[in-house]
Amino acid sequence: MRFMIFTRAEIDVLRLAAWCKDLPTAGTDILPGETIRLLLALGLLRQSRCGLSYRPTPAGYSLLREAGFAYAADKQYRGAGPALTRRLGTASVVSFLWRYGADVFRASPGAEPGVPAFLPSFTLRRKAGANVLGGTRMAGFLYTENTAFVPYYITPESEGLYAGVEQRTFRSESLLCGRTPFVLYTGAGPLEQVLETVTAPRSRKEKSTTDAYPDALDKFGYPAGILPLNEDGLRQLRILSVPGYRQKLIRRLLGKDYLPPASRQSDGRSKSAGENFLIGIDCHIKRFESISATKEGTTAHIILLSTQAAAVQQVLKGRSAVLHPITAQLAEQILGLPPQLPEPDSSPFQAGKGRVLYAPSFGQTPKTGGQSGGRLDSD
Repeated sequence: MRFMIFTRAEIDVLRLAAWCKDLPTAGTDILPGETIRLLLALGLLRQSRCGLSYRPTPAGYSLLREAGFAYAADKQYRGAGPALTRRLGTASVVSFLWRYGADVFRASPGAEPGVPAFLPSFTLRRKAGANVLGGTRMAGFLYTENTAFVPYYITPESEGLYAGVEQRTFRSESLLCGRTPFVLYTGAGPLEQVLETVTAPRSRKEKSTTDAYPDALDKFGYPAGILPLNEDGLRQLRILSVPGYRQKLIRRLLGKDYLPPASRQSDGRSKSAGENFLIGIDCHIKRFESISATKEGTTAHIILLSTQAAAVQQVLKGRSAVLHPITAQLAEQILGLPPQLPEPDSSPFQAGKGRVLYAPSFGQTPKTGGQSGGRLDSD
């Protein structure tokens, strides 16, 4: 009989399902599809009754315990509804940041030097009597070298948020850990769909004082941006994570034609044209609107990624702005980023004392093994 050794990526995806309690069946292209299919075939994952998510089976939880990870399933069945929608949104963010290379299994704020880490909001909300997030909508905190990214997963049903309450919560030093906050809006689909979701008019309840999502971008008072949960979003986030990326890019791209910005709306000016230039890779649509309305008779110039141009063009239709697309590869080269995105770790997973985990091919109970890796053959 031939046995299969579990890889770190396969155990990680199973952990993601247990950690988040649900992984969305739709829009999970960021996760390796062959891994999802394998875990389903081995009986370690199952599709929920409502069909919206994947959940670990009892065998899946048992395998995770063998790997040294103890997770508890829901005590009560959770079907389609607002609570599951919020959970799946957060799970989408967690899965995306796992592909980004972050340690997404954090249970406390902060990160080790050189390794990005994500603290999901549910880890704080699950602490009985100590939920510091209250009724806020943030999905968690991504800690990089100097920045604490605060993502929000927005759906068409979302009614807006209270920017002041959100800001007072996420700027807490116990959550920022000495980093500068950077708000990120995201949602389902490519950038065009995310921008449409963020900017769509919403009907608010009578006497509601929530802020529309675009207005909240300004009210937060901190850097902000919009990105999709796909490969384009991974490259965008890598760029946003580089300290001082806007000044590094504008100075290199304008070269000897560069002049310092004359206003906070721009990142620099063209000496020859005398016009404002903005690095718009963050897709901060309120910044785009501000720079395009700074002075009558002048044209704003927005430098962004070629994968963003078509979506942003739709948002800025009718405004006095010229888009200057550059490739992600050029931006990465200027910033010293490697061209390859992080790949799922296909090395054998090792539990305590180098012990590997293996299972018979498809549908039989997973087992644990010795220290050897690869595939094991027995009679």
